[in-house]
Formats: sequence, C-alpha cells, structure tokens
Amino acid sequence: MSVQPKQLHIECQLAWQDHIPMWTIYRPTTKDYQGIWVGRMHLTLPRPHATDLLIAGSTLDEVREQLPPGLTNIGRNDEDDPVIEEVWI
Repeated sequence: MSVQPKQLHIECQLAWQDHIPMWTIYRPTTKDYQGIWVGRMHLTLPRPHATDLLIAGSTLDEVREQLPPGLTNIGRNDEDDPVIEEVWI
C-alpha cells in the first residue's frame, strides 16, 4: 500500500515557511505512541514548539512517504532524545 502526503500537511508546510517548519520523526518507542512511527511538525520561530500536525505509520518508510515534498533529512543530533530517529527541514 502506497501512502502519500496529506494536502493539509503540504498547505501548512507552505503557509508556515516564515516559521521554519521541520518534521521530527519519532521511533515507535514513545510513551504516547507505542509501536507506531510518528512524524510531528514543529515550528522554530518565533520560539520552538510542536504543532498538532501528525503523521503515523507502521514503518519509518511509511512516515517518510507522507512527508510534504521538497524536505531534506538532516538526521539527528547526538543530544536529541533517544526516541528521535531523524529531522526533516
């Protein structure tokens, strides 16, 4: 089954460009979403905060396929929480 980005996610990605949106992908080990890979949009300006836009999938690739087009995987920082797999900007 092929999944694609939701139109809402694409529209928000474009509308919030001034806030530097990024998507954080979490491993399926979070307390809130055990067993599910989750991507969440975060805005970095004027202060970093998570939005309520979520992507869920049974695999990492399934979540990646649903990300808005044109993003770049910047990996993860060694100081990130262990549940973070990667970040896309």
